[in-house]
Amino acid sequence: MQLRELKIKNFGCIGENELIIKIDTIVVLIGSNNVGKTTVLEAFSNRFISSI
Repeated sequence: MQLRELKIKNFGCIGENELIIKIDTIVVLIGSNNVGKTTVLEAFSNRFISSI
């Protein structure tokens, strides 16, 4: 199984508008402070790492 995209909605600072991140060989999160970089990693962790 290969993860192709990550969809996040209503999690942390990400609200009703769904955030879709396309997953490729390398994923880089770049942005100013308080824009949701850590929220994206926490959403991924909560969904995939906690279930192992």
